Amino acid sequence: MIRRPPRSTLFPYTTLFRSLHNVSEKDLVNSASKILKEHNLDLVVANDVSNGTMGSDENEVYLVDKDGKSVHVHRSLKSTIAEKIWDAVVEGLGRN
Repeated sequence: MIRRPPRSTLFPYTTLFRSLHNVSEKDLVNSASKILKEHNLDLVVANDVSNGTMGSDENEVYLVDKDGKSVHVHRSLKSTIAEKIWDAVVEGLGRN
């Protein structure tokens, strides 16, 4: 069970990382959207761990926000993905 901490000035934005194995893009995004709504999250970062990126410097993720927007971050360095996640968090904070 996922427990969301109460919102506060310290944690005004909640992000969850969701990893699944061997699922379609549609199922991955749908799973992220479902958990986002169920737990009143702001952003879910979802990835399929069967894509050969475990233990590497690269990954491929989908960023799904509470407005229903899904952004595919194609396979790239994990540091680049971290910047994309940070950008999404900053953008989301501006909407709150």
